[in-house]
Amino acid sequence: MKDIKSENIVSKINELQKQIKENPNDILLQDKLGNLLIENHQFLEAAKLFAKIANFYSNKVVHLKALTVCSKASYIESLNQEAIKKIEELYSLLGISRSK
Repeated sequence: MKDIKSENIVSKINELQKQIKENPNDILLQDKLGNLLIENHQFLEAAKLFAKIANFYSNKVVHLKALTVCSKASYIESLNQEAIKKIEELYSLLGISRSK
């Protein structure tokens, strides 16, 4: 039963990767891919993808969305200093004080 679920996730990952190649700026597809990577225990790849998505939103001045996505990346890989630094920057841009 577990193997069937894994095969389905891998199949969905492959399909999303094809769609992203066709539509590289589709952030929603990338977010879906990140979530599937987590389900498939590909944590490092998911963290990198979420950091990329957060950077996209940050550059588009959608700081709250960037903060949400970057938090996913840091949760996945709690030692990801780049994601933690970005979160601090985004809190600052939003005018939110974050207690440590």
